[in-house]
Amino acid sequence: MLASCNYATKLSDQLLPDAEYKSTIVKAETAMQGAEWAKAADLYEKAGQIKPGDWSLKLKQAEAYQNDGKLAQAFNAYQVIIDAKLPSNEINNEIVKKAKERQAKSGFKAEPAIVNVVPEPVVVETPSEEVAVTEQVSKVAPIQADVLPSITEAAAVAMETEIVPSGQGASDQVILDTLQSWITAWTSKNFPDYYAHYTKDFTGGLPTRAAWEAQRKMKIAKVGGITLTLVDVVISQSSETTATVSFKQNYASGNYKDTGQKTLEMKKIQGRWLISQEVFK
Repeated sequence: MLASCNYATKLSDQLLPDAEYKSTIVKAETAMQGAEWAKAADLYEKAGQIKPGDWSLKLKQAEAYQNDGKLAQAFNAYQVIIDAKLPSNEINNEIVKKAKERQAKSGFKAEPAIVNVVPEPVVVETPSEEVAVTEQVSKVAPIQADVLPSITEAAAVAMETEIVPSGQGASDQVILDTLQSWITAWTSKNFPDYYAHYTKDFTGGLPTRAAWEAQRKMKIAKVGGITLTLVDVVISQSSETTATVSFKQNYASGNYKDTGQKTLEMKKIQGRWLISQEVFK
């Protein structure tokens, strides 16, 4: 069940302590020195989430992948840097230069992690909206058969969720429908549709929109089937065009699972509710 109440996110709550970042970097460097490449790559990923504007971390993560023999992932990580269109300065220019040089020397020429991950458009002819969503998710080519039931279930859970009227019930329902569409785009790896759920100026804390899109594409494309469920969803509308949505997000893909509180700041632009800010902790 959804309940409606006021929700506020303090800026201080969105920032992780600098001590955690430093500790993560120390662990990553130690892992690199000990030739624990996979561990180092994961730690650089974590550090990059704390400070997404530090592209040297992505470069080091790519190096860890390359040392570990994961050339496809290294190639894609270098490509994220190249495609990010970073602001021109001495540090960024050097990072991009190294990314291009190391990518070329890796000898890897393709991007298997990204090929064929965007599903073909599905023409759905059914009177049932719930069946249409389930059909769209279940037809994603890259997802393994044994993962399909969990993804279908995740979509169904979101469809079955009810909302408690908050004085703006109609708008609440539209927002809920938008969340369902966002989940479907994410789990089916439909990148154009996924990006379209965000405002045009959304960058996810990165220097440019292109950098954010490239980073999200690499992260989503490289994993297998995705299970995503939202629990305790709360919608609070401060005006006719602004709303805050908070919920507990349960994410699983392969052997990886995480759970945390997510807050979406949303704006109604030209009749559509779009995500203008996204915080996960």
